[in-house]
Amino acid sequence: MSKWLRKTLSVLTAGLCMAGAVNIPSVIPVSQVSAADYSYKGEKDGYYYEIWNMNSQGEVNYENTENNGFTFSWDNNEDSFALKGDCFGNNQIYASQIKEYNVTYDADVNYNGGSGYTGVYGWMTHDSNQMDYYIIDSWGSWRPHGDEHLGSFESNGITYDLYKQVRMGLGCFDMTVNLWNATYYSVARENLAENIDETCNIKNTINVADHFKAFEEAGLKLGYVYDAGFIVEGYRSSGNAKVNSLEIKKEFTEDTNFGPSFTNPKHDPVEPDVYGRTVYVDFENDEKRAGAGDESCTASYETDHSVSGERSMFISAEGDNARSFKYEIDPYDFNEKDMFGGLEIYNSSDDEAKFVFEISRVDGTGKEYKYSRYTKDITPGHWSAMDQLSFLINNEPFTRFYITVTPVEPVDFYVDNLYICGQQEFSRYVNSYNSTVRGDMNRDDAVDMFDVIALRRELLDVKELVIDPIHDVNGDYKLNIGDLVLLTRFVLGQEDTIPEPEVKGKYYFGNFNEDIDGVSYSVVPSYEDTGNVKTIVREDGTCMSQWDVKNYFQLSKTQIVDGAEDLRVRYSGKVKVSDNDSYNNVSMSTTYVFDNDGNTFTVFVSDGADEEDKLRWNSDRNDMKLVEIGGIEFYTDKNEDLDADVFTDNSLWLFTKDSLIDSDKLCSFEREIDFAEILKYAGKENFRPHEVSFSAEAKNSSGYIDFSEITLSGSSEE
Repeated sequence: MSKWLRKTLSVLTAGLCMAGAVNIPSVIPVSQVSAADYSYKGEKDGYYYEIWNMNSQGEVNYENTENNGFTFSWDNNEDSFALKGDCFGNNQIYASQIKEYNVTYDADVNYNGGSGYTGVYGWMTHDSNQMDYYIIDSWGSWRPHGDEHLGSFESNGITYDLYKQVRMGLGCFDMTVNLWNATYYSVARENLAENIDETCNIKNTINVADHFKAFEEAGLKLGYVYDAGFIVEGYRSSGNAKVNSLEIKKEFTEDTNFGPSFTNPKHDPVEPDVYGRTVYVDFENDEKRAGAGDESCTASYETDHSVSGERSMFISAEGDNARSFKYEIDPYDFNEKDMFGGLEIYNSSDDEAKFVFEISRVDGTGKEYKYSRYTKDITPGHWSAMDQLSFLINNEPFTRFYITVTPVEPVDFYVDNLYICGQQEFSRYVNSYNSTVRGDMNRDDAVDMFDVIALRRELLDVKELVIDPIHDVNGDYKLNIGDLVLLTRFVLGQEDTIPEPEVKGKYYFGNFNEDIDGVSYSVVPSYEDTGNVKTIVREDGTCMSQWDVKNYFQLSKTQIVDGAEDLRVRYSGKVKVSDNDSYNNVSMSTTYVFDNDGNTFTVFVSDGADEEDKLRWNSDRNDMKLVEIGGIEFYTDKNEDLDADVFTDNSLWLFTKDSLIDSDKLCSFEREIDFAEILKYAGKENFRPHEVSFSAEAKNSSGYIDFSEITLSGSSEE
């Protein structure tokens, strides 16, 4: 009887396997006291044990005994088991790494004529999917089996039949996602229990590795083994068992003992360099992981062009044959999954060419998947960076990951200075970046004319605002002409120093949520699409973000304002988004929560909302009315015409009539909203401020927004 779903829910919410001994009674009774599953885990003399009782139905009793044994009884239960063996934890031991796992047992079992079984049980994971497995030697009134019979094999003189049962269910470590789940059965053809309605003795040695190998040969997917042990289980019955002795002998190997070998042997992560780079390839030495990405082209080390050192890698081919560069990533080099990387490209043709940066994932069958696709138009005759690109890498034992760079048109090109780092490592490096090395573009620990040349090269590709703390010189965290002017003056001796930034800031990559001096900042981008998100939060409370190809992006700032007297919210800055035909891509909104003796009143003010948002409860614009509050015209719902279940007296929605933002132009915006006037309009003057949140939201776009002011509240009462 497979019970992966109920067991997963109860066991995982109870916590992972315990470390060390636990103080518990020698006998553990569990009565029917609640509808929740009962689960208990512990350790005794080096053996992990677990007791589980579905819905706490009936009663179970467990006791550890000598010779690593235990007693277990169940009475009028739904489904219960006792297991003793090992808990390996998550992603530690792959099934084919188990060379030997011999479970030798001597047990006296009485099924009382009901349904129950003994043998070995555990579960494993692969790509977040869960596979329970049973190796069953004896059973009561019902012989376990799955939906699909997959043949048979012999182990230790016993013939076992193999079965599989597949269901969809919750992911074992992310229970918000429906994933593939299965139960594998290896069931002795002859029952080792000679009598099922009285006590009988059962003895055997089960080599779990034999059964895993048989599963694999039958085409069943294996994974990382979470736990394994001898099990006594009863289903809708009563019975008891006494395990007189239990001994487990085990041997694991670094590589696999059957089936395919690991693509990348597991090893300790590589220590990042001083620039936060875990991988850095300058092609001064031969690099076995880098080369041509297509059979029709060649890769060679050349000295004609280079960014650093004397060599780069040249990708070339004859005629219209495809060109591609490929670098194989070792996932075990990193201690995180979210990666950040890039490289320099020299287009050796006479025309501008579009280059594509992608991550290729090749599974154990050789099937290739591509994701995290970035493109850039690169002009000929100079080096150009495809830089600070984000992608995800998992430690999958039989999968290869590659960086591939391919020109859309068949042009020869050079690559240099490839790097990969974890996003957290990169953020730590950037945020600890010493101001004395600002301006060192080529990272040779000197600021000179070579850095001016490198920065000029970067600026050739900059068409819009780019958040770039690496190439920033003037302290505004952006890459622009001001950086080149200051760096040139410094190198020529016209400036004595590169000054400190007027306002210091902290760099964030991707999504984040952090409390800074009592103010909460967060960025939430969508993950179903690719693209970078970069944010700077300055010490004065202002911030700026840049996003690339996002279905959804939101930047928020929230703070508690209990006791505030000035209820004005002010924001100003600049914004630019890509054109998207149907509506403005960016809106800004303020949510102010007021309180009066535990009663709340929430005001939502949206600036630049699209028509769908404004008419969320209405059929057309005529269902809304236009009001003027504090000198600003707002659309709001005709509350008297709305259903009672839609409108309540504890909220007010306001939409500015005129948007500050044009979707495809660089726009300056400035707005001040007086929430004291809004409270008067709503007749809520007796409510006091509690919390205010401001957010900028973008849909289906690329763009950036730079706030020169975000003031959420004035002075507070002493």
